[in-house]
Amino acid sequence: MAAMTGRTLDQVNWPVRTPRLSLRPAVATDLKATWQFRQLPEVSRWLTRAPATLRDYRAQFLDPESLAKSIVIELDNQVVGDVMLQIDQSYLVRAQEDLLGSVVGLRVTSARERLKLAGARESGW
Repeated sequence: MAAMTGRTLDQVNWPVRTPRLSLRPAVATDLKATWQFRQLPEVSRWLTRAPATLRDYRAQFLDPESLAKSIVIELDNQVVGDVMLQIDQSYLVRAQEDLLGSVVGLRVTSARERLKLAGARESGW
């Protein structure tokens, strides 16, 4: 996705498409689809907010401030993930851009190599 400097999510031409995925703002009807994977222990352990019940998750997900920052990820028109995207122009965010890029790059490289070690073919990702 292109850098968001000086832009808001409302200015993005949604959905944003990659060769495999489609990204779009979350809507209230995405609640159950996102709960399906977020409530799994192997997913919820990595989340900063992991409500234990659908009722608690509903309150969190449908909060207008939270929903305004939520992006869903679709594969073949099915919701397979979600992320929070908050555009912040503060100097603290800009100061961390290089570090974040390095960390993300290292994780992607590491994941690619681990998949190769496990016998995955790159063309099949």
